[in-house]
Amino acid sequence: MREVIQNLVFPKEEMLKEHYTLYYRGVRGVDYYQNQTLCVGFPKFSHVGFNTYFNGFSNRKWKKYTDVSNVELALRIKGEFSLKLIGCNLVNGSTDIKVYSEAIFRSSSFEEITAIMPDTDDMMLGFEIETLSDCIIQSGHYSGEFASDNHTNLALSSTTCHKEKYITRNIRLLYDELLCSGDEVAKHLFIHVVDNGNTLTEQNFPSDHRIFLHPNKNTGGAGGFARGMIECMHQKEPITNVLLMDDDVNMQSESIRKTYYLLKHLKEEYQKNFISGAMLYMENVEIQKEDIGMVSKDGHFIPLKGEELNHELLSDNLYNEKEFPVDDDHNYAAWWYCCIPMDTIKEKGLPVPVFVRGDDIEYGLRCKPGFITMNGICVWHMGFTGKYNAAMDFYQVNRNLLVDHAISGVMNDVNIIGKATKDFRDALIRLDYDTAELCLRAIEDYLKGPSYIMEDHGEEILKSNSELVHKMEPLAKFGNPDIGLGDPDIDGNRTFIQKVISKITRNGHRFWIGRYRKDINSIPYNGVWTPERIYLRERLIAVNLDNRTGYMLLRDRARYKVLMKRFKKAIDSYKKSNASIIEDYRKMKNEIYSEDFWQRYLND
Repeated sequence: MREVIQNLVFPKEEMLKEHYTLYYRGVRGVDYYQNQTLCVGFPKFSHVGFNTYFNGFSNRKWKKYTDVSNVELALRIKGEFSLKLIGCNLVNGSTDIKVYSEAIFRSSSFEEITAIMPDTDDMMLGFEIETLSDCIIQSGHYSGEFASDNHTNLALSSTTCHKEKYITRNIRLLYDELLCSGDEVAKHLFIHVVDNGNTLTEQNFPSDHRIFLHPNKNTGGAGGFARGMIECMHQKEPITNVLLMDDDVNMQSESIRKTYYLLKHLKEEYQKNFISGAMLYMENVEIQKEDIGMVSKDGHFIPLKGEELNHELLSDNLYNEKEFPVDDDHNYAAWWYCCIPMDTIKEKGLPVPVFVRGDDIEYGLRCKPGFITMNGICVWHMGFTGKYNAAMDFYQVNRNLLVDHAISGVMNDVNIIGKATKDFRDALIRLDYDTAELCLRAIEDYLKGPSYIMEDHGEEILKSNSELVHKMEPLAKFGNPDIGLGDPDIDGNRTFIQKVISKITRNGHRFWIGRYRKDINSIPYNGVWTPERIYLRERLIAVNLDNRTGYMLLRDRARYKVLMKRFKKAIDSYKKSNASIIEDYRKMKNEIYSEDFWQRYLND
């Protein structure tokens, strides 16, 4: 059985055209449209390489996860050109390109040419074109032969809340390019939109029996994705895999198409794996933040692959194709793009009702599925620095990590209470008493036990916590437009005496007999630790240099004392009762994971 498993794609949006080397390298082509199909032309004597993030063939991964053989390249092209078939590897950190064959083709009209790709163990296969005349590529694809296949029905579930622009655009894209295509995937793809904001109607989407809209209570991402899983579970057509995807992303339909064919041909030993799509930055479209996440032992979320990758670089494309050892106790797939087998949902249950932040982490750590990633399976998402919100990053994250551990027993070697404590103390020391209170509330609400999260307090908590989130204002409002125009992230070195004084006095909060530093200093608005910049300051301005906004922080020793008193009480309670709280969570976990619980939770 021969299947087309990957199409050649070209950038359509302006933001992507500026970064065309995600698609091909060399001379920038000229776009043409023929019968609404995007074609790309290249002038005579151009060199163009298609060993890229989107158009290279992930040879080693296709061979590992499926039984693909006899891979062929097909190009619909006109002009005179030399075609080279190449293999790419990363050897001691350097790229190694092998040329396997070269042939010259000539055609005065569009014709499809085919070439058998080399049967190798190269990480990536691709091709290069040397144009001997003006040439236009109309389309292309890789196909392969498979001995068997898996019956696959793929349901995409996306939760949205007041993001109408994004979700309607994405569904229209999938309708036009997949559901209305002649591709096999059109018969096996279903789309579920869970509308937590209750602002959408069926008229916002194409009329199609494969597209479903589900108005839902605003129970956050966890509740929206749980609702989507339930709807997929009871759909008329039996669903084999559920693809969870954020609403506020840019995407390419080819990512989902490739996911479908990968699922269809997965070897039996990989059929329980999650397929984890990468997040690339919407602000810097060539940069990958993460495709598999990891919880560090100090409780932070970091990419498994370490540094961010630039996918305009072949070396980073190949580095991304490496198989990294996965630690089941610390790795997870984020739900901006995560494909989960339906059998896993039925066996392991539904998410924990934590509203937002940490539902995907707990689920991945609970299921321990193994993860599959592949170049070109991705979305673009706004970077989290630009989306910084103290209520999310300090209340939701800290509370939910505590809940995740208590209910599932995951992250046993992660110092979660230590992280919450450090976040609280650091916020106090930098005069950010509101953020410190958010950290404190996280601990206090966790101590209320499972009955608290089993009731729907999500919007109520969000509203209450939002009152503690600083309002960003123009820097000029603070009387000195030059404040913060230096880099607040660059910190100086404290002397030994300054370190001792800061530690003993909690930066002048517990006691101080001297004077505070009167001059205003700038610090990062998102809580980055800069101890010299905050040392004994009476006033600080937390600054976002990207948009020249900030907020004022004023020393308040009275509030410090009130918060510390509450904190000591919460920590004493934690030490005395945490074991019994964990026991209570473990007793309730099967109910919390169950469809019956979620039906009540969503319908109350």
